[in-house]
Amino acid sequence: MLSSQSAHRLLNQTAV
Repeated sequence: MLSSQSAHRLLNQTAV
């Protein structure tokens, strides 16, 4: 499972 930070980073990147 990815870390919370990694998941948040990916979400933020796609939620540009």
